[in-house]
Amino acid sequence: FMQNISFSQLIQSIENYDHFIIDQTVYKLYENELSPLKSKKIFFVIEPEESKNINTFNTILENFLEVGITRSSTIVAIGGGATTDLAGFVASTILRGVKWISVPTTLLGMVDASIGGKVGINTKHGKNLIGNFHEPIITNFCFDFLNTLNSMELESGRGEILKYCFLDESIKRK
Repeated sequence: FMQNISFSQLIQSIENYDHFIIDQTVYKLYENELSPLKSKKIFFVIEPEESKNINTFNTILENFLEVGITRSSTIVAIGGGATTDLAGFVASTILRGVKWISVPTTLLGMVDASIGGKVGINTKHGKNLIGNFHEPIITNFCFDFLNTLNSMELESGRGEILKYCFLDESIKRK
């Protein structure tokens, strides 16, 4: 299930959850808006692409197990594609799988990583070689996050959108 929501709606929809995996840069950019989450159990991802590995994965598992995650818990992921990939993989494996919510904050994350439930981590042998398919219960698109992206991040997302256009058979026939 995917929905477009405002920032205030986002906060209302997620403040009832306790376990968060958040890109630290996103949190710092939106610290005032995300302040209702300060009392939650948050794992901050520093350098998401570099953190998408077995060591960070293990650290998050141990952290959430230590603070009392249960089978009825829901993990909320807030960040770009690397953060949501990592968080979704954690959700797919901890306690044999818990629910999760995806909040992609980059255009690329919105058009690529948020689709299909592809979750995983990287190894020294390559990207996404350890993974799973674990659909989030909801993906919240809050386009307010796009306001702080630099031009390179926006172009990367636009390039992915363009790629999908060329992959669509109905466009090729026109």
